[in-house]
Amino acid sequence: MDPGAYFVAPLTIRKVSKPQEQAADDKGKGVAYSAPSSALKTKRQLLKKPPFGNIFQALLTKPELLFEVAKHLEIQDLVSLYAISRDFHGLVNYYFSSFVLGYCKFHAPSASEIYKSKTFANLAISDPVGRVDPQNPRGVRQVPGFRWLRMVLYRERMVDALLKGMAEEGHHLPEGIAQTLQLLWILMGIPSTLKRIGFMNNTSYWKNQDLFSAMMFFIKFDMMLTDPIDGFSARALRMTLLGQKSLTPLACLVSNPWCRTQIGAMQLSIWWRQTRHLYDQEYPQLGIPASEIGRGHLEYWGARERTPLMQVDELVIRECVGRNLDLRQDLETMMIWGYLTDK
Repeated sequence: MDPGAYFVAPLTIRKVSKPQEQAADDKGKGVAYSAPSSALKTKRQLLKKPPFGNIFQALLTKPELLFEVAKHLEIQDLVSLYAISRDFHGLVNYYFSSFVLGYCKFHAPSASEIYKSKTFANLAISDPVGRVDPQNPRGVRQVPGFRWLRMVLYRERMVDALLKGMAEEGHHLPEGIAQTLQLLWILMGIPSTLKRIGFMNNTSYWKNQDLFSAMMFFIKFDMMLTDPIDGFSARALRMTLLGQKSLTPLACLVSNPWCRTQIGAMQLSIWWRQTRHLYDQEYPQLGIPASEIGRGHLEYWGARERTPLMQVDELVIRECVGRNLDLRQDLETMMIWGYLTDK
């Protein structure tokens, strides 16, 4: 039996066109055809508009509300929206500096107060609207760009991973130490000993509490490395990790167990302070080019001169002595903090 016999459809609307002969045959069967597409143009245009309007277009009329909503977007989604929406692009350009700083303060509160846009001038851009620089009336002011924002968010994420990894290992650290780790990150990226000392002497950045927190971090990190069960029992590993250009290798080692490979640690050690022998000066070692071997512990990473670079832990101790901070009596407190007390 024909399955179509169960369905009674005296009139069927089709939106496709057929030849005139087929249309004549179907006319007697109760089949009707719709009007041409040109006749439905007005109806289709009406269907494209939502009955209650476009919420994004409505938000564009309220920039302060739109920016509050945009703060909850991920950085990649924010950049994509900035690239594809002309209206959103224009609004962000008009309030570019305040929007980027507000977004940074919302997602990275500890880092937003440290990474000044003037310090990282290579990541700044000219004001999209062309506002004049107050200090230089003939030039356009520089504002932090999306590259600066990505850098700050990345460092904030790595510092959080480092602190969580150490807490999972049982080595807790006080609140506010994330800001101290951000300062250590900046210090590790300075290629000159004199510039590092000048940065340490800046009391607007390095306060006495930051020096205390940095010393506690070094002690806790040493305790984690020398743990009799899960530790690495290698003092040279601490020196290698603190001798890098950033905290990324240290954070990866602490937060991700898959990063704890001997080959990765040896590669870092080779770049940092490996002595090249006479017979292998032209050959790479474990993927490290011969020209990069042993350059990590030198000023300007060995590009200009061969003077040893003072390490960050040495600089912190030197600054504590210069400020007459006698932290020897607090070493035991630093060790037991988080085990017997949280103060």
